[in-house]
Amino acid sequence: MCVCVCVCVCTQVCRAAGVPLVINDRIDIALALGPDVGVHIGQSDIPTATARALLGPGRMLGVSCKTEAEARAAVAAGADYLGVGAGA
Repeated sequence: MCVCVCVCVCTQVCRAAGVPLVINDRIDIALALGPDVGVHIGQSDIPTATARALLGPGRMLGVSCKTEAEARAAVAAGADYLGVGAGA
């Protein structure tokens, strides 16, 4: 299945169920899908403050963190949630 079709289907399913959809790493895709779609980024992706500026204040933004310092910086830069753990 084409990635485009898969993303559109996932978006429809999530909206119908009232479940937030968060796209990994791809702010461009989240912006194209609509204002209810968020983004999750890692430490090696776009800086959190830049992602927040591109997304605006109303979209969900998550950031992977491995340390307390990364977590504090992500929150200060506008993260709505943090992803932590062995794979973060």
